Amino acid sequence: MPPGGIPGAGFFSGFSPGDGDHRGGDKSVRGQVADRRGVLVYRTSRAFNRLAFAPGTRRRAVVTGVVATAERAGLGHLLHVAEQAVKVPLYGCRDCGDCSLEEIAYLCPESQCVKNQRNGPCGGSRNGECEVPGRACIWVRAYERLERNGTAAALLDRPPTVQDNALRRTSGWANCLLGRDHTASFPRPGSEPSLPSSRAGSTSEHRS
Repeated sequence: MPPGGIPGAGFFSGFSPGDGDHRGGDKSVRGQVADRRGVLVYRTSRAFNRLAFAPGTRRRAVVTGVVATAERAGLGHLLHVAEQAVKVPLYGCRDCGDCSLEEIAYLCPESQCVKNQRNGPCGGSRNGECEVPGRACIWVRAYERLERNGTAAALLDRPPTVQDNALRRTSGWANCLLGRDHTASFPRPGSEPSLPSSRAGSTSEHRS
């Protein structure tokens, strides 16, 4: 099995990065601007994630405590509004409540993949292109971003993601911090891997 037990990891073997983030070799001014913006979004998002969400850190514990207190006080909706104000313009967020941005190089699978593929490319992808004409595969775009950072080899080195649709229209930040989303089943520093928990009738994964 490929890293993380996820089918599709072999899709990237032989792929040549460096052809521009999501534009398949487009070296026009527009393509270069999109490329630079993608790199900036990725680096900024990664820094923010490390600051607030890195597992096992005191910073995350503090942020989690603040979020839990806000929810108990009936102010959780304010966090949700703030989250959407950031994530909609940056990522095209669809408010799924079970966010996979970190796992796909900060590319939203709901808005940028017609099949919402969260565990690697689908069988319709060919030569880095989506089966929908004129679209690059979101997983190639993710590979390119991580290749620049020297971490592409770890792209699929994680447990499979099982999206919980019961979390839709709720705060993805709060769900992550308070252990309600799919990342609750991911191994934490110093812990043993656990099997993903599921809620009957509430999980869904779009497949080809």
